[in-house]
Amino acid sequence: MRTCLVRVVAVNLALFVCACAGAAGGEAAGSGALWEARTMAAQARQQLQAAADAGRTGDAEAYATHQAKANEMFAEARRLFEEAGGLDIEDTEALADYARVLLAQYDADLAADALRKVTRLAPENAEAWLALGRGLLSPLYRRPEEAKSALTRAAALGGGGPVEGAARAVLGRYFWDKKLFDLAEEQWTLALEAAPNEALAQAGLAAVLARRGAVGEASERVATLAQAPPDVLAAVGQMLGEALEDFEQSGLWFEDTANAQFAYASLLFRAGKYEESVAPLERTVTLDPKNHVAWNMLGSISMQLGRTERAREAFETSLKLNPDQERTREALKALTSGAQGGGHEP
Repeated sequence: MRTCLVRVVAVNLALFVCACAGAAGGEAAGSGALWEARTMAAQARQQLQAAADAGRTGDAEAYATHQAKANEMFAEARRLFEEAGGLDIEDTEALADYARVLLAQYDADLAADALRKVTRLAPENAEAWLALGRGLLSPLYRRPEEAKSALTRAAALGGGGPVEGAARAVLGRYFWDKKLFDLAEEQWTLALEAAPNEALAQAGLAAVLARRGAVGEASERVATLAQAPPDVLAAVGQMLGEALEDFEQSGLWFEDTANAQFAYASLLFRAGKYEESVAPLERTVTLDPKNHVAWNMLGSISMQLGRTERAREAFETSLKLNPDQERTREALKALTSGAQGGGHEP
C-alpha cells in the first residue's frame, strides 16, 4: 500500500511542484486580488505537501482528504489569478505561482506560457529558467529541446548552488531518457559538485552504477534516498528498472557474494521487480544464512507474491536469528491469522 500511495503522490507532485519549484517566493505578500490568489495557492501547496507526507506513511484516508482539499484550493486559486489578469500579470513571482496552479489543474501548455513570460521579464532569474525547463518536460506538455535550452541557461546562471545542481540533475535525466548515458553521468556528477544533497542526481548515479553491475555502490546511493521527494522516488524506480534491464542484457556480472546478491535484490525490489528479486535473495540466505535482514526481505516479498509458506519460513528463521523484531513478529502473526482465515491477499 505504501509503495502504491507514493507512486500516486509522485504522479501528482511531479506535474507541478517540481516543475515550478523555486520559481516563486514562499509566502504571498501584499493585498488585493493577487495577494488573495497567491495566499490560496500557498494554502493549496500546504495541503498537497500534507498529502505527500500521508502517502509516504501509507495513510490512504489522510492522503485522500488532503488531496481533495488541495484540488479545491487550486481551483479557487486559478479563478482568483484569472480575475487578477491571468497571463497579463506582470509580477514575476505571481506569474510563477500562477504557473504552479495551472499545472495543478493539468493545464501544462498555459503554464509553460506563463513561465516563458517570467523568463522574458526576468531573463537573469535562474530559478525561472529551471521552472520552465522542468515544466517543459512534463508528460502533459513535452518540449524536450526547449527544456534542454532552459535548463542549460538555469545551470549557467545558477552560480554553483542548489539551482545549478537541480538544473544539471534534470539535464542528466534528459540525457538518460535519450540513452546518452555518458552525458547523463557527467551532468549528475556536476550537479552533486554544485549541490551535494541533490536527490535526483544521487538517484541518477545509482542507476548509472546499477547499469554497470556495481550493485553494492548503487544500493548504497539508493539507501540515502529514503526521505527523498515522491517524484525522485518515482524516478529511482523507473531509472533502476531501465538500468537493470540493460545490465541483464549486457553480459556483465558481479561477484557472487552475499552482500552483492543482497544489494542486487534490493535494487530489483526498488525497481518494482519483485519476482526477479526472489532468486538473489534466496542466494543471499544460502551464502549467509544468518542474515536476518535478508530473511525478512525474502519473507515480505514472498508474502506479496502469495507464497505464504515460504514467507512463514523466512519470518520464523529471521526471528530465530534475532528475536527482538516486533514488526517481523507482527508480520508473521498476520500471516498466520490470514492462513487460518482462508488465506490473504499479497
